[in-house]
Amino acid sequence: MEDPIFGRSTAELFFQVLPRFADPLIGDDLIIDSVILNLPYAPGAFYGNIAQIYDVDVRRMDVVVPNDDDYRTDTTFSSLQDPLTTARYSPTADSITYLNYKTPTGQLVTLPTLRIPLSADLGLEILNIDSLTRNSDDRFIEAFNGLHLQPTSLNAGMSAFDLISPEAGIFVYYTSDSLARQYHLDVASASVKFMSTQHDFTGTP
Repeated sequence: MEDPIFGRSTAELFFQVLPRFADPLIGDDLIIDSVILNLPYAPGAFYGNIAQIYDVDVRRMDVVVPNDDDYRTDTTFSSLQDPLTTARYSPTADSITYLNYKTPTGQLVTLPTLRIPLSADLGLEILNIDSLTRNSDDRFIEAFNGLHLQPTSLNAGMSAFDLISPEAGIFVYYTSDSLARQYHLDVASASVKFMSTQHDFTGTP
């Protein structure tokens, strides 16, 4: 963000995800319908000019970050060079409605959120993680270290996400035995959720 009062600020997010339920229900056939990173906006989430296009790289972390350490606000962690995707979006407080398949028929969820599509290959990788790994938080974090959100545009505003929302995380939507299902990797309370910030106050009052 570039602001006449606060100067230039950069904020990056690092967070781990864990299975909300231990094992996905997979029959003989499996079709990945979509994979979505869902990031609900936090209350009072916006500052400055949000009527712009914002760009952010979604990267995969390549280091296991202990959840019992203290970190400085300028601490960063390593992630893979090639992003999983680059999202372009305009922050908005308007709610959107989507289906959540917590039940066999699905239920509608309405809230202000950013939904970033990820690849079907990632969804297949997640579903293919073995049961022993899925049932151990430590093993799962070793297999899937977490995500890194890195802004790639310089804008005149900022937005914040509610990572402790039960709707936050990676959702793998798939069809198996002709039934629509989902598998949710939650930004769980026991996992690392960390914002790294950098500030440059040059030229500010």
